[in-house]
Amino acid sequence: MAGFKKVMLTEKNNSITQKIADNDFDAQDKLGDVEFENNYSAKKLNELYNEFDSISIDEMTANKVEVTPVAVTKTSVKTKIYLTAGAFIALLLLFLVIYNFVVINSLNGGIKLLQDEVAYQEYQVASKVDKLDDLTNQLTIEQELVNNGYGNISSDNIITVEIPSSSNVNSLTGESNWFDKFCDFISSVFGG
Repeated sequence: MAGFKKVMLTEKNNSITQKIADNDFDAQDKLGDVEFENNYSAKKLNELYNEFDSISIDEMTANKVEVTPVAVTKTSVKTKIYLTAGAFIALLLLFLVIYNFVVINSLNGGIKLLQDEVAYQEYQVASKVDKLDDLTNQLTIEQELVNNGYGNISSDNIITVEIPSSSNVNSLTGESNWFDKFCDFISSVFGG
């Protein structure tokens, strides 16, 4: 049942005018004067409203729709198996596509990180090779020494000091106290 809103009679003008062609006298005789009843009481209006509210959609439609049952055909077991297998294969392929997409993206991320690391290491090696070239170049070393305040001196200003090759050290001998013996015992226990 459909819901309706109440209808209010709000017309103020209750007269009807109709023009009839001059040569149509028969219609004028048949039509006569048309008058509307406009003296409704509150009780009569409530009855009209209740009657209007009780109207259902089926009563308002001139043509009623007849419902005819649709024949349902059963699908064979073979068709059900084919459909189930097809759906399973489609789901499996969809899963594999998504899985491969995720795996390939993660591998691409790892490859990108490795490429970045290789580029950084190549830059580090190149900068160290340049630094090594600067440190082994005789002209660069001399220029750095001059910048730090060192200069060339003549061989007349060089003093040579000879250092003896070795000297004998006397070994110390003497007695130790009880603590040295205790420490020797502890070191022997722990393999020292």
